[in-house]
Amino acid sequence: MKISKKQYVGNVRDLKVYGKALQFHKVIYEIVESLPDYERYNLSDMLRRSCSSMVANLAEGNTNFYYKKEYNHLNMVLSKIGECRSALDISRMAGYISESEYKNVDFKSEEILKMIIGMMRRTDRYLDNEQDDLDTAEAFHKSAILPIDISKVHKKVITLNSLISDLVLQYPIIERNNMKDQITRAAKSTLENLNNSKKSYYSQTYLDLNTALGSISETLAFSDISNLQGYITKSQYDEINKLGTEILDLVIDLMNHVNKEKYEEVYEWRE
Repeated sequence: MKISKKQYVGNVRDLKVYGKALQFHKVIYEIVESLPDYERYNLSDMLRRSCSSMVANLAEGNTNFYYKKEYNHLNMVLSKIGECRSALDISRMAGYISESEYKNVDFKSEEILKMIIGMMRRTDRYLDNEQDDLDTAEAFHKSAILPIDISKVHKKVITLNSLISDLVLQYPIIERNNMKDQITRAAKSTLENLNNSKKSYYSQTYLDLNTALGSISETLAFSDISNLQGYITKSQYDEINKLGTEILDLVIDLMNHVNKEKYEEVYEWRE
């Protein structure tokens, strides 16, 4: 059975909904600044984490060759929109934000929600075959390990992790359990899955590389947010973006190598 995966993954930054999610994130952070100090570890934290997760899951889902995995990430975006809106409802009831502020941000969240649902509907038509394909992939050539050379991309991912470790030191303390942890986790996940891929069976190698691909895209999404919030400088952002894009290209090259060995198909990264 032919594996039902995308023939290419596009740049999430080209998606209109991604730009709207970033702007929604900016508005939410402006609202958080106006909340009372005693809500710092309650509503403020809930709003920061949920809107950041929206952006990250959108990026990770888009940069994924499996339709089912993309669908799951989009579904997570919906849940985070719901979480964010519930915190906004509480903020309005408590008198922390005005009616006009509430209506403005609620409209933005509704707009994003509708766009995500549209993306899920387009993806849904592939899902029936996807599960069968994943099962087939798991059973395919389980007795063979595909040797791949990850040395070039491995060095760049090590460099990225080192860079992220230094950058998060300048994040504000309020991001300790949110952005600081999340961007560090995403960068580490890229490295872990890359390491796993070189000692896995055919099918698992591809899955490990696919997960690494999603993790680096998630890292770049958090760098977009960090730049938007002024946590990092323009030169630091450019450095992360350049390195992250190079890693994306190299991981996709490795995935193409695996696919040529297994299915004689080639996939693309389209900027």
